[in-house]
Amino acid sequence: MEPLDKKYERKRISTLCLSTLLMLIMSVLASVYFVLLVPLFVPAVQNSLEAASWLSSAGQYLVAFPLCAIMMSLVLRDPMEKQRLGFVRFWKIFLICCFMMMLGSFLGIGANYGIGKLLGRTPENILNLAMEQSSRLYNIVVAVILAPLFEEWVFRKMLIDRVNRLGDRAAMFLSALLFGLVHGNLYQFFYTFLVGLVFAYVYLRTGRIRYSLVMHMLINLLFGVGTTEIAALNNTILIGVWGGIELILAIAGLVMLIREWKNRKLLRGWVQLPKNRWASLAFLNIGMLLLLVGSGALFAYHIIAIG
Repeated sequence: MEPLDKKYERKRISTLCLSTLLMLIMSVLASVYFVLLVPLFVPAVQNSLEAASWLSSAGQYLVAFPLCAIMMSLVLRDPMEKQRLGFVRFWKIFLICCFMMMLGSFLGIGANYGIGKLLGRTPENILNLAMEQSSRLYNIVVAVILAPLFEEWVFRKMLIDRVNRLGDRAAMFLSALLFGLVHGNLYQFFYTFLVGLVFAYVYLRTGRIRYSLVMHMLINLLFGVGTTEIAALNNTILIGVWGGIELILAIAGLVMLIREWKNRKLLRGWVQLPKNRWASLAFLNIGMLLLLVGSGALFAYHIIAIG
């Protein structure tokens, strides 16, 4: 094992957090640039909500994510052992993702309800609003393909390759936390954090993002696009059936989580940490503090301005 160099490890984590903050800032700036300036040269897309959605996503995925990945690449990566994930185990873990998704959704709804009581109004679920106002094609391309692809690339591949040296617990927590923070609102934070823990665990055990990527796509298809499409039909029976399917999957996921808990494997890293204490390294650095302030401001904006 390597001796612990606190200054070096804090610098590494700080750079990764600053990379994520850069993504948040550039997502906003690039979206504004694409949405406001492109229509000046292409008048046909002016005053089109659909065009604005595509342009905003273009700014996020063509500018913000690549810049974040480039900055993260400045931190040296550590090798990951490659393992296969069996077919049966894949679906067991996917069911656990379904449970985490539903649990996180309830937590998000509860948190927003509590804030609504304090403010005298309930903040809007901006994800539902965005998906309801977008076309089926946009939702499928962005929510089912682009978002999982770029998010797994950055928050699993790029990030975990650079923090797994501190052990699985640190890698899972940092991957899930940063993944949750970049979504910028309480409705999504809880379930992205919880599901992010599972995605991170899968990547740590396999060293391949293809497994978490497919799970991510399926989760977004089932709980995002599928739910939106069913709700748009305004058919009480279909909505009830779809909700029942999601509930059954979540209950099955809880059963799998309980059964598989004893089989979990969390490894220590090759940096010598006193009693595996990594939290001070993760939080006591300028990058994490600035990221928490920046993402906190975005959370507050969505609560106050969009509520």
